This record gives sequence, structure tokens and C-alpha cells, in this order.
Amino acid sequence: MKLTKELAELIGFWKLRRTRSGVGVIGNTQVQEKFVKMVLDLKLVPSDKIVTSPHAVWFSHIKIKNFFEKVAKNQAEIFAKRNPISAAYLRGMYESRGEKNFITNLAFQDQLLIERLGFITKKIESKVYIHDFDKFMEFIKK
Repeated sequence: MKLTKELAELIGFWKLRRTRSGVGVIGNTQVQEKFVKMVLDLKLVPSDKIVTSPHAVWFSHIKIKNFFEKVAKNQAEIFAKRNPISAAYLRGMYESRGEKNFITNLAFQDQLLIERLGFITKKIESKVYIHDFDKFMEFIKK
């Protein structure tokens, strides 16, 4: 499997909301619909393989799950430079958990990744604020 901008965005989106089983996300209906749309647009699995519940949506595919986990684990090396794939990954993260000028529930390594890509952040409780938010949004635009 080759990492594309579209896959990077999906992995960024998935990473902050992942389910325990399969490849999926936990969240409200809007979050679930966004995830399913991305999965179907990329033709990762047929629609009949996607399982839904009131709070989550997922599919089972060990090869895809391993690929997603490998990318998320090695994000510091994979997304070390400012390029369209790094922008797509951050866009996915922002679309998953972002509001206004902050992203919630980021791990320290996620915050560090944002800073390594040249953006100043500050963590207050569960929110990571992005100080140069206009530049950040310009970078992650499609």
C-alpha cells in the first residue's frame, strides 16, 4: 500500500478517534459519515463490509489496519517535512478533533509533530492551541 494525500488525511482523521476493533472511528453521526465517505471514496472496502453502531463505525481488514498503525506510529519520520502529504495528515487530524484554533485530545507526539512542521502550539488541559492558526489553515487547505 502506498501513502497518498487522501490516505494520509484518512489516517490523521482515524488516529484521534480510533476504535478498539477493526479500522474505525468513535463519534457522532457526522464524524461517522465523514469517515465512511473517505473510506468509500478511496475504495478501501465495499460498503457492505462497514459495520455501524450508535457511537462508532468500522471495518475489519488486517492489512489496512497494520498499515494505518505503522503510519501513525512512525509519523515523526513519515511527516517530517512540509509537503502535501504532511498537510493532508494534519488536515485529517484537524477535521477529526479540531475546533476554532485548537485541537483536542492530542498526544504529546502529535503536538510535537505540529511544532516540527513549523507551528507554535500551547497545551492547556486537553486542548492544543495553535498560535499561528492562519498559517496552519493555509498549510492544510486542500
